[in-house]
Amino acid sequence: MANTGNKKVRRVKNIGTVYFDNNLNQFVGQIEIGKYNNGRKKYKRFYDNSSNGVVQKMRNYNDTHFSQINTTNIESNISVNDFFMMYISTVKIAQVKHSSYIRNLCTFDHQIKPLIGEYFLTDLTVNVIQIEFINKLIALGYSYSTIHKAYVLLNEGLKYAHAKKLILENPCDLVHEPRKKTFSNTKEIRFFNDEEIHKFETEALKKNSNGEYHYVNGLVLTILIYTGLRSGEIAALQWKDVHLEEGYLYIHRNAVVHYDKNKKRSFVINEGTKTNNGRIINLTKSAKKYFTLLYDMRKPIETDYVLLVDSKNEIRQSPDGLRASYHWICNNANIKNPQSLHTLRHTCASLLIRKNVDVKIISEMLGHSSVSFTYNTYIHLIKEEKAKIIKELDI
Repeated sequence: MANTGNKKVRRVKNIGTVYFDNNLNQFVGQIEIGKYNNGRKKYKRFYDNSSNGVVQKMRNYNDTHFSQINTTNIESNISVNDFFMMYISTVKIAQVKHSSYIRNLCTFDHQIKPLIGEYFLTDLTVNVIQIEFINKLIALGYSYSTIHKAYVLLNEGLKYAHAKKLILENPCDLVHEPRKKTFSNTKEIRFFNDEEIHKFETEALKKNSNGEYHYVNGLVLTILIYTGLRSGEIAALQWKDVHLEEGYLYIHRNAVVHYDKNKKRSFVINEGTKTNNGRIINLTKSAKKYFTLLYDMRKPIETDYVLLVDSKNEIRQSPDGLRASYHWICNNANIKNPQSLHTLRHTCASLLIRKNVDVKIISEMLGHSSVSFTYNTYIHLIKEEKAKIIKELDI
């Protein structure tokens, strides 16, 4: 037992934890059943005068809570498709944020289902997973990150199936996941050079004969070059969080895709961003200039969104229209291989690196999970700039 203050905690495999509460003079068992909106774990608790008694209550709850899955018949011919749809929609949905739940669905649909979805659970062997799943994902050219996410989801699901006695053992236990260092790290980061930035801005800020901007969100797209915001962050940004006089943005919300029970797609605004609860972005001169132009043109109220969406044709606060405008502008500006809207975020990073801004400041501005992530992502750019500085030293 682990000792945590006045509690001696015992972990019950595949179920939860049990400890004795001195204040209640009872044994307490707890099972994690999800998370609150702020990310804090949510627990179901059980009480009994004996350790065995509380464990039995936990087992009974665990057995009945997911009764939709047959937990008694190991020979049950449940397919990987059917099991994982049940697992993701009843177990994972209670454990993770909605955005992570959607990512799990996408991982299943694109990596697991096409390769091993038609197998029965009981037919999954080490060789099937190693050869038909892992090795084929490698052969198809998927990145280490994509393969790792698919493997983790498959492993977690099969661990649950094993705990529920749907399979005798988890074949993933003996599967060799590929090592990260065996994958090429030479994936090129696409960013605009100075000429392409000029061409993009010229096209994005083009006006019609009546003096109105040709692209509804052309200014917004230009702002992305100088702020590095993610598409979901700009879609969720309201004018009350744009502080022009003080010269900063408060980024604390994110627009994420949502699917209802009928798989109807929409976007919802979540508190918090992809990697943190919020951050301050100090506006550069260019960012402030374009935000001021946008404000003077729109005359918005505080609750208005920076991104305009045509509610008749598009999903409310969807970045979809922004992505379409981005590709139209790049095409009309004759910018070759613009890749995705994320290119503007990389362009912002490249501008900051070329101005010799400290990598920690860049990391904070972009809202990365760590400084090391920023450094590793833009390591080639950083090395190039360091080399230029060394060459110019007069020593």
